[in-house]
Amino acid sequence: MPSPAPKSPPSQETIDYFDDEALGVQIDAPAKDGEANAALLDYISSVVGVKRRQVSISSGSKSRDKVVIVEEVTLQGVFDALDKVSKSH
Repeated sequence: MPSPAPKSPPSQETIDYFDDEALGVQIDAPAKDGEANAALLDYISSVVGVKRRQVSISSGSKSRDKVVIVEEVTLQGVFDALDKVSKSH
């Protein structure tokens, strides 16, 4: 009987900082084949509380600096969600 596949460690995505102009997120995924971008979008959608399809990268997909769009949520809603998560870490 084959042994079960090892479980991957829990992801370590965290918000480093945020203000009115920028958000710093630490992503625990390699920056290859879009893995880090996908992890970023998954993380942002979970923090803001929206479906993954509502979050996209507008620019900077191959850069450390990105512009992320969250659809169907007010800017204040995004700030409130980020504030809540950043204070819990």
